[in-house]
Amino acid sequence: IKSHESTKDYKDPKKLLIPMFNQVVGSILDLTIFYKDFSKKMIKDKTVERIGIEEVETPKEVVMDISGYINDFKTGYEKIVKPENFFLPVEIISSLDKISKSAVEKDFVFPVDLWAKSVFCGLSYYEQKRDRKEDVLEILRILWQGRLASFAIETKDLDMEQSEEVIQQQVEAFKEYKEKMWQ
Repeated sequence: IKSHESTKDYKDPKKLLIPMFNQVVGSILDLTIFYKDFSKKMIKDKTVERIGIEEVETPKEVVMDISGYINDFKTGYEKIVKPENFFLPVEIISSLDKISKSAVEKDFVFPVDLWAKSVFCGLSYYEQKRDRKEDVLEILRILWQGRLASFAIETKDLDMEQSEEVIQQQVEAFKEYKEKMWQ
């Protein structure tokens, strides 16, 4: 995974990332649906040869208000997701209920498989009802804040190589749900 220079100096990622979420994820939803048939044919990833010296580096510290993301997730979940949910199944809501009741930051865990399921539920709904795009994105944005906080907690003390492994595990979770959804 490439570390982009443009994002290394964000002093407050929340200020920049949250407004970009709807635009980026909205485009991803549109392109995923547009290329669905092509994507179904993809059997495996291509391995890309790495050239140069591979050194394990420690990621530059990103100042992140993890508790702020957790609080935004909890508040958004109670005020928007739970009362206005229209595409997440009962079992996901049940899991989100438990996560939203995490008392302390160190115990906060939003599993990647739950995030992947939620994204694919949103994608599936949006594919059928494009007129609710902004509503789907709002719910996904709230859930993403919880997943982002959980990822930050999980990778807090890892080097780049270890963080890369966590990211690859996330890729596998999304592949699994893509295959289930598009069988």
